[in-house]
Amino acid sequence: MAPKDKREPRPYRGVNDEIREQTQKMKDMTLKGKLSYFWHYYKVHTFVTVLILCVIINLVVTVVTKKDTAFYGVMLNAYMLDRATMETKFGDYIGIDTETAECLIDTDSSFSYQTMSEFDVATNQQMVALIQSRDLDACVLNDQVFFNYSFNGMMADLREYLSEEDLELHKDRLYYIDLAAIRRAEENPITYEEMMEEAEIRRDATLEDIIAEADTHRDPSTMEEPVPVGIFLEDSPFIQKTNSYPGRVPIFGIAGTTKRPEVCIQYLHFLFDENIPFEEAIAESIF
Repeated sequence: MAPKDKREPRPYRGVNDEIREQTQKMKDMTLKGKLSYFWHYYKVHTFVTVLILCVIINLVVTVVTKKDTAFYGVMLNAYMLDRATMETKFGDYIGIDTETAECLIDTDSSFSYQTMSEFDVATNQQMVALIQSRDLDACVLNDQVFFNYSFNGMMADLREYLSEEDLELHKDRLYYIDLAAIRRAEENPITYEEMMEEAEIRRDATLEDIIAEADTHRDPSTMEEPVPVGIFLEDSPFIQKTNSYPGRVPIFGIAGTTKRPEVCIQYLHFLFDENIPFEEAIAESIF
């Protein structure tokens, strides 16, 4: 028969006993000892607590300070324009309350089919994302970029949004695409070799070539199913006062997924308003 364990059973120690013991230890420590003790046993808890508080504070600040977007526009390759000035001028034009809403006009992004660098790819992805998310309202693009986006169905049929008066006013500036030609291209997609050949032609295009290509989109009588998707801006006060698209043909268009078509129309009126001092939007750094 095995001998009985002679050891006395340890008394039960509750949580309160542990707390009292740790508290007593802390009382007898110096300030340095207390800090060292705290750091040793509670540093992980402290980090986690601080991290959670930072996340909560950031979310609260974001929700409280977030403003509604009154307009989101993009002007690709508008190197000479100061973004803040354009946003302020159009915001004043449509009378938004800057305390609760904001006007966004991206004049910093660039895109070129000639280079197709990683930055161009990133810009293209951003544009597609803005259109798919319905954040983009209207844009000003040079002719080659505008053709690509309109050919892929990203630009709205202006007849859906513009009044009869606006369509009549800009009838000689309308940019058309041919829906029949787009359908044929979808049924018979180009090969990789043909795509590379087109890219080479674009790369070597002169200003005369660029203008001639853009002009093919002015005459609807040459198309089977013409659809007006853009407005040429060369003679607009905006271009005349800023010369922001030298060597290019700038075209205005409304994103096909816009949630704010009324503001897009105001933006068009803004670009053709003689009273706007657009020259003030020219970035000082170019001088």
